Amino acid sequence: MVIKRNRREARQYAFQMLYANEFHADQSDVQFPEGHIHKSMDNAYANNIINGVLSSSEIIDAALQPFCKSRKVENLDKVDRAILRILPKLISELPQLPISGIGVSGFPRREENSYMPAFMVGLGYGQSLSHMMNVPLQVFAHQENHILAALIIF
Repeated sequence: MVIKRNRREARQYAFQMLYANEFHADQSDVQFPEGHIHKSMDNAYANNIINGVLSSSEIIDAALQPFCKSRKVENLDKVDRAILRILPKLISELPQLPISGIGVSGFPRREENSYMPAFMVGLGYGQSLSHMMNVPLQVFAHQENHILAALIIF
């Protein structure tokens, strides 16, 4: 009987470990309660993500720095930094899905003075991914995405 290993849990575990790693200089100090590791989790996949991100974090940070205009990558919030570091590793594992561009909501509506700070986070992630993946960035209005989704689904 083949046991199917859960990759979603592995990605969640890897993110939690990378986040915990932000608080410790030595990775061996990072502790994760065994009770949170599900038996069905794909341990090898989780370790592959963790080791891949940790071994290339300097390269990832250097690629992110041009988009962090007001602060250095090392001064970003620890959760944001962990997300930004893990995304390239996860995206690189999707070779069956060729990515030709990044689309992101950059503002609520296509109107002058249409602005909400919440869109800046997604826009920043989109710009970073676009740069790291060397693909074009397309910025949409939030309302446009709802309309496009309805047209595609129905």
